[in-house]
Amino acid sequence: MVLASKVSTDSSSIYKNGAYLERNEDWHAAESPWKADNILKILQQNEIAFETAAEVGCGAGQILQALHQALPEKKFTGFDISPQAASLWPSAQESEQGVNYRLEDFLASDEAFDVLMSIDVFEHVPDYLGFLEQMRSRARYFIFHVPLDMNMLMLAKAEHSELRDRIGHLHYFSRATTEDTLKTCGYKLRDWFYTADYALPGHERKINIVRKLLFALNPEWAVKLLGGWSMMVLAEPA
Repeated sequence: MVLASKVSTDSSSIYKNGAYLERNEDWHAAESPWKADNILKILQQNEIAFETAAEVGCGAGQILQALHQALPEKKFTGFDISPQAASLWPSAQESEQGVNYRLEDFLASDEAFDVLMSIDVFEHVPDYLGFLEQMRSRARYFIFHVPLDMNMLMLAKAEHSELRDRIGHLHYFSRATTEDTLKTCGYKLRDWFYTADYALPGHERKINIVRKLLFALNPEWAVKLLGGWSMMVLAEPA
C-alpha cells in the first residue's frame, strides 16, 4: 500500500513487520476492482494513450491485475516495500502476463513510465511533499486517489487517531488541500472526480442514505460535511 520516502521514519515499520496486514487482512484487495474501474474511467474520458504504467505502493497487487484484464496490450508494474504485501501477490503462473511486481522502493530507482499511479498512498508517507516532488519527473501522466478524511463529521467525531492506528493515515486531506498539495509539488491537474467510498460493501451505515441524498443536491457540501468520498485525480508535470 505504501512506499517509503527517502526521509525514513519508524512509521514505515508497520508495513514491514506484519502490523498493517494484521489490521487489514486482505490489504484492501476487495476494493481493487472498484478502484480499477475508476482508474479506467479517468484514463478513458481523457483519451490517455500509454504503453507502460506503474503503481507505486501497489499493496496486494489486485488493481494491476484488473487493469491488465481490461487493457491486455499494456504493460503494468507494481512497486511496494512491504514483504507482507508481496506475499499476497499472484505467483508468476497466476499473474496476468504483462504484470510484474517488485519488492523495492520506487524512489530508489530511476525508471520512468508513461503513467504512474499512487492509489491511496501519499497520505501514508511521512514526507509526502518530498515523495510527490521526487515522483514528478518519472512519468508523463499521474493518477492519484486520495481519501478525503478532512470533513466536518470526521472532525466532530475525532476519528483521525483511529484512522492513523488502523490504516496508517498520517495526513488528512480535503479537495482543496489535495489540489493545493499537488500544485505545490509541481503538478497540473487535468481532470478529477469524487469516488464514493461509503458505497463499498462493508461500509453500510444508515447515514449513507443522507450522504446519497445530499450529494444529489449539493456534492461539495456533502463531501465537506459528511465525508465518505475520495478524489480521483489525473495530473501532469506542470
